[in-house]
Amino acid sequence: MPLPCDVVEKGVEGIIECWRDKVDKRAISRKRAMELVEAAKRSIGKKEGRKLARQEMRYLLEEYELLRKQLEGIEDEMAKLLKDVPNGEKLLEIKGVGVKTAVGFISEVGDIMRYEDAKQIQKLAGLNIVENSSGKHKGQTCISKRGRGRLRSSLLRL
Repeated sequence: MPLPCDVVEKGVEGIIECWRDKVDKRAISRKRAMELVEAAKRSIGKKEGRKLARQEMRYLLEEYELLRKQLEGIEDEMAKLLKDVPNGEKLLEIKGVGVKTAVGFISEVGDIMRYEDAKQIQKLAGLNIVENSSGKHKGQTCISKRGRGRLRSSLLRL
């Protein structure tokens, strides 16, 4: 967790050496290292409070890792629960549909077998086409947006 002053201290060669250990070989270039050192020189990074700044960065990175692990655990649990839902596995067979989308769809729609026609689900999501017209005026057609917003957004993310 280097601060700008640490980058300037290491110099171009030191940065390249650090990258060799931790970064993909294709990402290492002398030009990038020089740009990083130059940016660090122009930085207004504080020289006081380095110890606390490093400690805060360490805490933030630990918190990020914890949240990432929790999210992975939740996604794994969603995948397990999706297998118990009728037709849950079939949803995953659709190209572009992942676990999050399938779980979001099922949580909003429920059992698909309750619906006789796909247009019912389309209307539930507010994706049915309506025309804004009156009398002689023929308006534009657009989606109604009169359904469930979360269902609509999960379907539009495909």
